[in-house]
Amino acid sequence: AFSESATYYVANTGSDSNSGLSPDAPWQTMDRLTSNNGRFSPGDSILFRRGDKFRGQWTLSDSFPDGCLISSFGSTSQPKPVLSGSLAVPADANWKSRSSGSYFLELNDVFPGLAIPRIQSVFANGERMTLARWPNRRPSGGAEQYAFVSSIADSNSIISSNVNQPTGTWEGATMHVRSNSWKYMELAVGSHTKLSGDAGGKITTTTSWTSSTSWPRNFGFYLSNLLAAFDDAGEWFHDVDENILYFKPPSGSPSRYEIEFVFYSYAIRIRGSSRGSLKDLTISDLAFEQQMEAISAPSQMERLTVRGCQFTNQEWYSIGISGYGNDSLIVNNVFEDVHGVGIYIHYGDGNVVRNNSLRQIGMWDGQNTKVSGNNAMTIKSSNTLIVGNRVEYVGSLAIIAQERNITIDSNFFSHCMQTMGDGACIYTTPGTTGVEGMVIKNNIIHDSLGSTDSTAEDYTAVYGIYFDSATFGPILIMNNTIWNCTGGAMQLVHSSNVIVIGNRFSKDQAEKGFGPAALTKEWSVQRYLVRIPLIGGVPWWD
Repeated sequence: AFSESATYYVANTGSDSNSGLSPDAPWQTMDRLTSNNGRFSPGDSILFRRGDKFRGQWTLSDSFPDGCLISSFGSTSQPKPVLSGSLAVPADANWKSRSSGSYFLELNDVFPGLAIPRIQSVFANGERMTLARWPNRRPSGGAEQYAFVSSIADSNSIISSNVNQPTGTWEGATMHVRSNSWKYMELAVGSHTKLSGDAGGKITTTTSWTSSTSWPRNFGFYLSNLLAAFDDAGEWFHDVDENILYFKPPSGSPSRYEIEFVFYSYAIRIRGSSRGSLKDLTISDLAFEQQMEAISAPSQMERLTVRGCQFTNQEWYSIGISGYGNDSLIVNNVFEDVHGVGIYIHYGDGNVVRNNSLRQIGMWDGQNTKVSGNNAMTIKSSNTLIVGNRVEYVGSLAIIAQERNITIDSNFFSHCMQTMGDGACIYTTPGTTGVEGMVIKNNIIHDSLGSTDSTAEDYTAVYGIYFDSATFGPILIMNNTIWNCTGGAMQLVHSSNVIVIGNRFSKDQAEKGFGPAALTKEWSVQRYLVRIPLIGGVPWWD
């Protein structure tokens, strides 16, 4: 224990001129916390009042001490305090009418003197709205809409018979293109030329992205982030040069909604300590919403605990540990409606991810491709335990694991790969260090079917467990239960020294995912100890 520790309070009804040392004299803003970094002592507690919302961001600088607690105070009948990364448009803002039920707002008048970067997301009554796109996102009750690549003109140009708008219409747009069954790309459009007759149009991107004249023919794409695409209810567009926000409400006028947009990059950013790693920080009982990242840890740290928090509507990562985080504990948190990745751990050792719920992660097709594929979890730290988590409805992989001695135990995975056609719930590839010592056991994996939207294929290949690109053990896969994955139970590509024992697959999963079609000249079933009792069937090799 720290004998000189103090407790500081933050509440909407407070004042930054208060002492902050009692619930009756709290601070008010997150800016006050940043300016106070040098005054905190080891073991201090910083508590936000339940039922309040705090907009802003807090950087824990190199003067921030070890052993602190960031949590909540107040009646447990009130919701967790919300740390928000958005700005709210005032209810009396001067929205001006355009045509067909759309409006625009001059942000310089509403937020004078504030430099607003390109807006990433807009929310109406807490619901994410659609960045203006063509073709429109989804007609009522229908499937997603796409244009399709007819041919490749050169290394950064495609021809599409669907693009019939006048020359120059799409210059400056972003093209979201399905480049294969497991990947989207986001590319800036440099020019657009309408072709003669019914040939459609030529879209040229500002960067070269393919050397093949046959790929990705017949794959889908859409164009976004341009006023020319702004026409559908629920869409928005931000003209950065003029700082004007365009919005077409789902119904009625903007005054019917609380309108917010993401402004802050993070809620809490951990910068480390001048003495070395920041140690023993606990963050608990808070709600995070509408940031680029909620908890960002790009610096070296030890024994971070994130416990009992809620994460909603982050653009990149809810928790992003990218600076050699050792012995972190991420436990009993809820992640829901996250645009990017729920939990990202890159570098470090001895981390534990336990008893978290992750749902509706990365479900918007073709967006935020910079964040490792919109997976629920991306784990690249050694000697890490992932246990007892529940992961449902993920745009891409439930988990990608790329380091030595990772244990994935007693988790529940379902409805993964909702926007992709090729992948798995649990996916691993050797990376730079290999995955020796990996254990995958006691997991339940089911109903992961994939999506053929915007692809050239009419099939999907989603597996329960997928080992890619010459994965070498020792690796143990034991006592997992897998059913209803379109590719099969497992795909072990050119892998060896893997023990597969005691798993339960439905008969069709064993035949599809661990049968003769999976074997290649590079490896054979003799390299495995294979005992797979089936649900309602016999092994295919009998």
